[in-house]
Amino acid sequence: ALNYTHSFNSAMVFNMSYGLTRHTGLFGPGIATKFPGLSASATLGMPSYMDASGVPSLPSINLSSGYSTVGTGAWTIARQGEDVNQLHSTLSWIKGRHELKFGAEGRLHRQNLTQPGKPAGYFSFNTQGTAVTSEGNGGGDAMATFLTGTDVYGGYYGQYEVPNWVSSNSWQLGSFVQDNWKASDKLTLNVGLRSDLTLPRTERHNWMNELDPNL
Repeated sequence: ALNYTHSFNSAMVFNMSYGLTRHTGLFGPGIATKFPGLSASATLGMPSYMDASGVPSLPSINLSSGYSTVGTGAWTIARQGEDVNQLHSTLSWIKGRHELKFGAEGRLHRQNLTQPGKPAGYFSFNTQGTAVTSEGNGGGDAMATFLTGTDVYGGYYGQYEVPNWVSSNSWQLGSFVQDNWKASDKLTLNVGLRSDLTLPRTERHNWMNELDPNL
């Protein structure tokens, strides 16, 4: 935080302050930090588009357990950074029986966020791929389904995504005027007016879109 105060004279004082708060968070960078150059295509020979997520990782393979048995755990990586910039200024002016104050304030909220769920794919196998009946209640083994290379959709299901990297910001603006008026030695009136405007959040690089069916 920075603060500046200037006295023009005994009746007029100007003050300006600037503040910055910053918060960052990173969890689950995974095995990519221990094995530089890791990629699903180079390490396992998977299609090159598996590296398009920008998050070095290996596929998450599930064997009927509900959790990742092999590979990178789904939804275990996240990066976040957010800061608030605030600029505030006031002018105090004593004139006769009036103590006048004028002020303005601006806050800029910025945030970077990504949480890739399945950056190298998520493949889940159950007993159905090696079961005697198609309903999956005739034996079968999830590991056997995986080892035999049974079609993942026949064995259970798979997913793949390219995560979004959101960089957004929003503005909050405010201004006010105030008068502490000593109408008499026994009566003081405090009157004022303040206006606040909160603008919607936008993507800083214009990397988001939406569909409005009413247009």
